[in-house]
Amino acid sequence: PGTGWAPPADLQALGRDVYDGHVLFHGPRFQSLVAVDGVSAAGAAGAVVGAAKLGWEAGDWLVDPAAADGGLQLACLWAERVLGGRCLPMAVGETRV
Repeated sequence: PGTGWAPPADLQALGRDVYDGHVLFHGPRFQSLVAVDGVSAAGAAGAVVGAAKLGWEAGDWLVDPAAADGGLQLACLWAERVLGGRCLPMAVGETRV
């Protein structure tokens, strides 16, 4: 609500804890992905938190590193579901904030 854009079509819930070690292995201080609405061939939707919420030291960041990593974590979950395997994203076509 209030984001100004529609989520990707046909989102499907993952149905498991995303930090179960299958794809994402991050400990509590790096678990910036706090919600996953779902994934589909059209994309993924979720919510991330930033460095301050995770208790990281303040920095003069142009982009919040924890939030950016949370987006990459969501991309890894998308790749595992849609492409059938784990991967590390090398490019991002679009990010909406």
